[in-house]
Amino acid sequence: MNGDRYPHKVAIIDGNTRITYSELNDSINKFSGWLISRGVERGDRIVLLLQNSLEFVISFFALARIGAIAVPLNVQYKEQELTDYFRDSSPRAVIAVTQIIPLVKEVIAVINKKACDIIAVPDGRSDSFSYLHIMEEASPYNGTLNVQPQNDVLCQYSSGSTGRPKRIIRTHLNLVSEADNFTSTVHITSNDRILCVVPLFHAHGFGNCMLASIYTGATLVMLGDFSRRRVLKTIQDECITVFPGVPFMFSILADTSLREAITLSSLRLCFTAGASLPRETFQKFFEKYGVPIRQLYGTTETGSVSINLEKNISDTADSVGVPMGNIEVEIFGERGEILSPNEIGEIGIKSSAMIKCYSGLEGSSTESFRNGYFFPSDLGKKDTAGNIYIVGRKSLFINTGGNKVDPSEIEILLKTHPKVKEVVVVGVESYYGEGVIKAVIVTLSDCNEREIVEFCKGKIADFKIPRIVEFREEIPKSPLGKVLRKYLC
Repeated sequence: MNGDRYPHKVAIIDGNTRITYSELNDSINKFSGWLISRGVERGDRIVLLLQNSLEFVISFFALARIGAIAVPLNVQYKEQELTDYFRDSSPRAVIAVTQIIPLVKEVIAVINKKACDIIAVPDGRSDSFSYLHIMEEASPYNGTLNVQPQNDVLCQYSSGSTGRPKRIIRTHLNLVSEADNFTSTVHITSNDRILCVVPLFHAHGFGNCMLASIYTGATLVMLGDFSRRRVLKTIQDECITVFPGVPFMFSILADTSLREAITLSSLRLCFTAGASLPRETFQKFFEKYGVPIRQLYGTTETGSVSINLEKNISDTADSVGVPMGNIEVEIFGERGEILSPNEIGEIGIKSSAMIKCYSGLEGSSTESFRNGYFFPSDLGKKDTAGNIYIVGRKSLFINTGGNKVDPSEIEILLKTHPKVKEVVVVGVESYYGEGVIKAVIVTLSDCNEREIVEFCKGKIADFKIPRIVEFREEIPKSPLGKVLRKYLC
């Protein structure tokens, strides 16, 4: 912590609350003391169901201080989703926003979990502990616990875009390595002011906002949700220097009509993660605000991996840049050989920030973890300068009639149809077990299956033409804009 180095510097801005590093350290010690008094021990898992807030930061670092494991989850999850995650993580306690405490109690009853404390943030009723009361009455813990770098500290889950989420357990060493790799690469210092609007329960917000800020003594400015005008006003009023976002945020900001002059002169770094950034969004945002959006690549298993910091970024805007410090990225062929520049293959990542295997699946993780590398099933290439380009997903290829089909090829074609707003192509299994191509489409105006099929004819091979066309009002996506393909099959 930076309580000693920057005691009077503002660490967190959350609405009208401003807290210094010294005050933050005191709050963490208080919450740590209360957790210890309740019998929370090293290795216990504690679920966090909190929005972007000061309480999230205090809760995580209090748990890390005593050797417990934080399990941050999305506050928008419903009963069945929470039941699955609670059953898997078996929490010793749950720290949750007050409005979802009734749901938390129902889930705990369903999994028949005994001795599970519930802390309501900011305040609760008689059947749960009040966070406000805890912070007023608890005695701080100022002792020393035997927490080692190899001890577990964070439990997250893969996004599950194509299948069941996997449990990802990261150690203190993993997180320190990630923070060091990222902040040294993008030159985060105590002078920076980082805007946190991407969710902290996700690896992007957790690592690139919270960890980066606290690790360097920067100021973290919290926003609970995304509002285009509030984001722009916060950047201007709080002199934000670093803005991590996701493509849909930048797309909305690029299309925002400005009623009054907004200056983003303080902003030195804008970057996006979670999904690919359309070139159109890059161009429109740059023209409107004069700030380039840089693409970052990372995974929950590894933390941040690479970022595009090119000065002449217009030439490489589609790239996720070169690996960060202390990280190796190679492109592998089907026989495990390292490919030459501009050859497309499977991306492999090696870093001290990455996990070694999936928790609970130690014996069946060999497909993803091989020879010291993590393989996230992303396909990519490097140009001659070493810039990485993500071109697709290995697992998304559709095997139909003995032909392997890249769904992105069909998606690119269908996006040129004048009535198509969004499209995702997936593979489904027919009654006879064969692979069938399915297009899920959000339209701009009335459209039917025949129009889509006729549009494809003559432009792609017949075996690539979708045999199933489904129209929907929206495409299911994660909070960071990643398409959840498992809900489309």
